[in-house]
Amino acid sequence: MKVSIIIPIYNISSYAPACIDSVIAQTYTNIEIILVDDGSTDSCPKICDSYIQKDNRIKVIHRSNGGLSAARNSGIEVAKGEYIYFVDGDDLVHPECIERLVRNIENYSADMVICATQAFLDEAKINYSVIDKNVDIYDGKQMCQRLMYGMDGSDDVIAWNKLYKRSLFDSIRYPEGMVYEDTATTHRLYWISDKVVFLRDELAFYRSKRAGSITHSGNKRYRDSLKAAQMRIDFFKKNGEFELACQGEYLLCNDYTRFIHEKVNLEDVINLKKEQKELLKKIRKSKNPISKKILSFIATYIPFIWLKADNVKTIIHTFVSWKGETLRILGRNGSGKNN
Repeated sequence: MKVSIIIPIYNISSYAPACIDSVIAQTYTNIEIILVDDGSTDSCPKICDSYIQKDNRIKVIHRSNGGLSAARNSGIEVAKGEYIYFVDGDDLVHPECIERLVRNIENYSADMVICATQAFLDEAKINYSVIDKNVDIYDGKQMCQRLMYGMDGSDDVIAWNKLYKRSLFDSIRYPEGMVYEDTATTHRLYWISDKVVFLRDELAFYRSKRAGSITHSGNKRYRDSLKAAQMRIDFFKKNGEFELACQGEYLLCNDYTRFIHEKVNLEDVINLKKEQKELLKKIRKSKNPISKKILSFIATYIPFIWLKADNVKTIIHTFVSWKGETLRILGRNGSGKNN
């Protein structure tokens, strides 16, 4: 088979059938579908097993609960396809999703192809219309730059809107035991990619505001988010990308401000403020550009500007991105191509 589609499933019996059915209905048929039951305690194990009888392309892994990263990694280990695609078990995919992704990854001899996404609450209201829009093509370093500067939607680090060459995962796995695993991983996949294709068509559909989803669960999320952001900073420093590491520290300072002003308990707030001030002290003593030092100071000590003054924030974000964007326009780092 050409494509291995990995679907982690955990206690989502109300949503899993629709997800699996949307994958079975793909117009591109040279696929294997790997259902990873991550220790579900509802009827998901039976649902997964029932699909083996319905489609011989389906494989089922039953494992003890280890979280989304562990489930994805289990799927990667047994995947036989040349390409890998992830689908979260409560989401859906466009019928032509895989066909269009495969066509572009092969037409452009790319390592990865990314599609746009669409949020939904009601499956009946999903917009399935697709227009063949222009694509953008970048190398891996350019994608890391776009990721860190939040340009044109490419700041999405999500795993489930990307078709990957299987070989990208030869030395990379998702960090187990933490949420925000995509933040800790996607930049590494970009880094080793020679060519990445960016599609504008919405081919992946995600269910928004589902109660109990990882995105909406407990205080662990902000701790793991901060950890993942620091892992990204360390990666860029290790690989000599000082500008991207500086941008990462500035973004991390913003993350602290955002989490401090969410409704977390007092002890957490005290600890977060202490950590943020230590980070700011580190930034102040560093060789970071003065613009990022000023912005990090504002995010830390004048947070009401950051949290409430959207117009001011937009101006400041534009300013802090000016250097990197200007260099890209001048050709030092390259630019995307419309095709």
